[in-house]
Amino acid sequence: MAPPSASLPLATIRKLQGLTLDDVAERINSTREFARPVLRGTICAIERGHRGSSPRMLAAIARALGIDPRSVTNSKPHKGGDVSTVSTEKLLYTADEAAELLSMSRRRLDELRRAGDILAVRDGRSFKFRRDDLIEYASRLPAYEPA
Repeated sequence: MAPPSASLPLATIRKLQGLTLDDVAERINSTREFARPVLRGTICAIERGHRGSSPRMLAAIARALGIDPRSVTNSKPHKGGDVSTVSTEKLLYTADEAAELLSMSRRRLDELRRAGDILAVRDGRSFKFRRDDLIEYASRLPAYEPA
């Protein structure tokens, strides 16, 4: 698995799942989302950055790969030259997600937030936790040393 701050190319995700370009095209075409069949060459060109793609096409490829369509990015969607990637880094976490990442209860996380031990940002009526703040908190925890 890539480090948390990295992005994985779509081709890598596809190959890790043991799928061929034909498999992905077949999955997309089985949904009948597009008026014309999506060809394996189209998917290959998008993966390699030789062809731009619409957000709709990227979302269809993501669904065919079983990944969240919102995580797929392509900085040059209608001009080639940039490989479509999947971001593996999340910037903000809900309280439940943050508690799970830190292996603690939601109640304990709320106590630490109120005490100022873990920083949080407001998002409407709820709090979100920045990835870097969670890492910083975990790095301050003392290491266990047996007596």
